[in-house]
Order: sequence, then structure tokens, then C-alpha cells
Amino acid sequence: FDIHLVDYYPLGCATRAAQREDIVDLIKLFHLMIGGPKHYKTTPPHVKEICKGLRRELILRKFPTATKLRKHLEHFEWE
Repeated sequence: FDIHLVDYYPLGCATRAAQREDIVDLIKLFHLMIGGPKHYKTTPPHVKEICKGLRRELILRKFPTATKLRKHLEHFEWE
């Protein structure tokens, strides 16, 4: 993946809460990139392991920082 993000809503300095929302938003974007709800049922388990059913608390438990998410995606291999 080669994703470039632009923050259109600069809200001042980055807070921990804002960073966590960005992580959840990135996972939602990934979910849409793989086909959204229509195709989610048929995605492989390793993709579902990233999306976590779009459950915020599960996503943040797996990826507490954007760095963890980035590193996971950098080493992610499609089967």
C-alpha cells in the first residue's frame, strides 16, 4: 500500500484522542478500499484481523498507535 493522507481539518496540536480517531478512520478507509460491507464477508481472515469488524475498541486494542498500524501494513502479505 502506498497511502498519502492529507489532514483537511487541522484542529491544532495532535492530542491522543485525535490520533486514536485517525487510526479508526484509517481502518475504515482500508475497509472501503477492500470493497466495503458488500465484500467484507468474503475477505480472508488476515484482512478481517485488521478491520476487526470496524469495532473501535478492538481496533484500538490491536493498533494503539499509528506506528503499530503502519508497521503491520508494511509487513502485511496478501495470501
